[in-house]
Amino acid sequence: MSDLFSLKNKAVLVTGAAGHLGSEMVKALLDHGATVYANTKTEKRFQELKKEISSDASVKLEKAIFDLNNKSKIDRFFNDLPKNKINVIVNNAYVGKSGGTNLSNSIDFDQAFKLSVTCPNYIFKKNLENNSSMKSCTSIINICSMYAHVAPRIKNYPNAKDVNPPFYGASKAA
Repeated sequence: MSDLFSLKNKAVLVTGAAGHLGSEMVKALLDHGATVYANTKTEKRFQELKKEISSDASVKLEKAIFDLNNKSKIDRFFNDLPKNKINVIVNNAYVGKSGGTNLSNSIDFDQAFKLSVTCPNYIFKKNLENNSSMKSCTSIINICSMYAHVAPRIKNYPNAKDVNPPFYGASKAA
């Protein structure tokens, strides 16, 4: 039965790997035998994640240090990556400040949408270029939010600046 959920010989790129959800996904993927490329913006965040994950040398945790908004860094990552490596992309990253409609603006919306939709598309295309001879295609897992389906209950938040922004649900639903 354990082979049914085995990710042995599979490589997974997780964006937003050092966040609350991302770090838990990294742990679960490693537990099932995957080699995980943990995307973080900085070496420091990667090292903190690595320390939190395990000191076990058999754990296959690899660096994927680049800002999702920086195409040249993404290009460099894929150029340095062995061919036909990434089997799965977990699109988990999110950027955005909190605050209700009255505290948000179009720049915030554009940044959130770009990170949730445009950047993962670019990563997918770069991975396709890198995996031109793969026998199977890359799977993409988009991490959504319940706010992609329902509006947040404003009364659950102590004040307006702590409310999920209106574009959070929109970007996670896209």
